[in-house]
Amino acid sequence: MARRRHRRDVDRVRKADRTVTDHWDETFESVLRPYLPTLPEGAPLAPDLVMAAFGLNSVATVGLIAALEDAYGVTFPDEELVPANFRTPGSAWALLTRLRATSGRP
Repeated sequence: MARRRHRRDVDRVRKADRTVTDHWDETFESVLRPYLPTLPEGAPLAPDLVMAAFGLNSVATVGLIAALEDAYGVTFPDEELVPANFRTPGSAWALLTRLRATSGRP
């Protein structure tokens, strides 16, 4: 029984990851890629990619936040500026999507 429940949870996460990339816009990817200097050119930007492994450090994260705010016309609240929200493209996109929804931006 626990195995079936675990399998359903894994399937739900995989489906959510596909949904994230299905709704990812070109702006997000074009803003994000320069902050991942060791990600090979043309390599897919997977939702679960650990961005620190591809060059995103704390200083670069500050630049990424500013670039996303400029590109999308949002402001990241201080309480959302935690490492977990910028660990992966999926987590950053999820936060950005929430902020856009609450600000009334598409």
